[in-house]
Amino acid sequence: MKIHFRKLSQKVGAPPGTIQYTGERASAATKIIITRFNEDDFSRKEMISTAELEQYLKTEPQGFQWIRVIGFSKREYFNILFRHFKIHEMTMEDIFNVYQRPKIEQIGDALFAEVNRISILQGNCCTSDQVAMLLDGKTLLTFQDFEEDFLQSVEKRIENHNSLIRKNIQFLFYSVIDTVVDEYYVVLEKLNDKIEEIEELFIGGEVNDNFKVLQLLRNEMRKLRQAVWPLREIINKINKNEFLVISEDLSIYFNDLNDNMKQIIELLENMRETTLGLIDVYMSYVSNRLNDIMKVLTIISTVFIPLTFITGIYGMNFHFMPEIEEPWGYPAALSIMVVVVLSSVLFFKKKKWF
Repeated sequence: MKIHFRKLSQKVGAPPGTIQYTGERASAATKIIITRFNEDDFSRKEMISTAELEQYLKTEPQGFQWIRVIGFSKREYFNILFRHFKIHEMTMEDIFNVYQRPKIEQIGDALFAEVNRISILQGNCCTSDQVAMLLDGKTLLTFQDFEEDFLQSVEKRIENHNSLIRKNIQFLFYSVIDTVVDEYYVVLEKLNDKIEEIEELFIGGEVNDNFKVLQLLRNEMRKLRQAVWPLREIINKINKNEFLVISEDLSIYFNDLNDNMKQIIELLENMRETTLGLIDVYMSYVSNRLNDIMKVLTIISTVFIPLTFITGIYGMNFHFMPEIEEPWGYPAALSIMVVVVLSSVLFFKKKKWF
């Protein structure tokens, strides 16, 4: 696993309203996809030039429209959209600051929200991507700096003639948030599978070399927590009817979304506690293993201390040491050493020190 750190220092010293992209995907190609729909009709068009975008925006949609902006490399597309929808410069700044904390705010008759989408990359590495949404009348604009069009599933639902999105653009706003929340479950499942795998290894006695994995899992869950808690605050604000833009007809859907968020937070906290418990188990294992090693070394040292004493006495080379000149002196010294070793081992065994 690899932890992706956010670089927030790029805008230090810049005045408010400075439009500066803070992400790491400046080269990602920009795509503008405009979906127009009502209860009877559905159309989808991808813009291929700024001139086509300007011309297309001049035609009034017969119903609702969803403008998806994917990739931030071509600023001219953004300038056209910002002018057409009269988006405030502070909102523009928030859109380009892709490391913004998730939030929601009403700006006049429009509703602006930013959420963090969490996805799993190769190697169970989590990545956090910002998705900005602007609900303005019968139009929803979504902005993302990553190339993956993860909202295609929502577009497929619009193609269905009986979809509720066909009747209410606010339901599209809800559906985007719901898709982000659904992906949290996928991430939790992947992380939980890894935790259970390590837990089984611990139960089987295979504890070695798992500390780094546990630490990285803990960091990934912290990243997920940073996305989940602010989103729960956003949903709570909507449920409290703090925004007149959202009709009360959608309250039942946002209540269900709130229940999902509670469940996700509970699962996340349980996984976090399990991970911390496994880290404690690992630290205890390492400590016990170190104690066992020290115990063995201490016993060896204790056994050799009297042997060193005996050999030290007979290595002083005094002239008047009668047993040195006796034929039984050497065997006697060895016998004493053997007796000392056996006595020490039996004593340690009796004390159950090993």
